[in-house]
Amino acid sequence: MKREIPNLFFSCFNYVQKEPQYKNEVLLDTNTLILVKKGTKILHLENEDLSIDEKHFLFLKSGSYIMSEVLDEYYEAMLFSYEDSVLLDFMFKYNISFEDEKNIKEIEVLNLKKTDELKILMDSTCHYIKSSNENKEEIIKLKLEEAFLNVLNSPLSKEFRSFLFSIYKNNHFKASIENNKI
Repeated sequence: MKREIPNLFFSCFNYVQKEPQYKNEVLLDTNTLILVKKGTKILHLENEDLSIDEKHFLFLKSGSYIMSEVLDEYYEAMLFSYEDSVLLDFMFKYNISFEDEKNIKEIEVLNLKKTDELKILMDSTCHYIKSSNENKEEIIKLKLEEAFLNVLNSPLSKEFRSFLFSIYKNNHFKASIENNKI
């Protein structure tokens, strides 16, 4: 079964699956941050399978992936979908550059251990997803930025910078114009 996640500038939603899913092809039109709350997501890559449970989180660049979902009663995850421009704005806002870094490699899939800060962030974001707050979308977008900052300021920073570099490299011309370097 092939599923397509819609192309939006930014979105966040709580995803629940009550039936196991095995090796579904999923097309992500945008980059995605997956925070698993219950169960296990398995990402089937060319040379390995990555297993993501409630102790981990996953950054994916837009593209086509093969995924499975293993239930622990059910599978539940919080999904943040965002376009490259969200990360480019983040890099510009916090003066993240790659000009001084040598031998930085691109990472398109990033599986990391969840920190205490991300657990707290996930709980508070769930509250906003369920609320009818009129500024809900802006608050959730700030929560996504908070997630980026938490990872950037953690021991996971080097890996996250490699993920950011892959987005930057794909958008270098656009980023240069926005930063008035051209």
